[in-house]
Amino acid sequence: CFSKAVGVSNSSIILDSFMRAKSHDSSHGYKALPSHGRLNGTRGDGWCAQKNNKKQWLQVDLGKIIEVCAVATQGDINGNEWVIDFKLAYSKSFDGRWQIYKDANDLEVV
Repeated sequence: CFSKAVGVSNSSIILDSFMRAKSHDSSHGYKALPSHGRLNGTRGDGWCAQKNNKKQWLQVDLGKIIEVCAVATQGDINGNEWVIDFKLAYSKSFDGRWQIYKDANDLEVV
């Protein structure tokens, strides 16, 4: 697998408009926008969903079909907030059909 990062941490490679979420929390005096959900962010106010449930999602459009070998995440650098587990879904089109990534045994990876 090609192990070079795809560039989500860099807003000149993956534009802010390429990042979407089901919701974002704006109740703390700032907007925890999807584009704040970048690795190595130093803002201290990363993306935060409006609700704390398993139906929330963060979507990143990589701009082209690319093999993803790993996903890196981090929590809020100033607080005690982070995602405990997540599923990786992918789509090769813009029709809204998402496939949950599965391992070699056809089991969803969490």
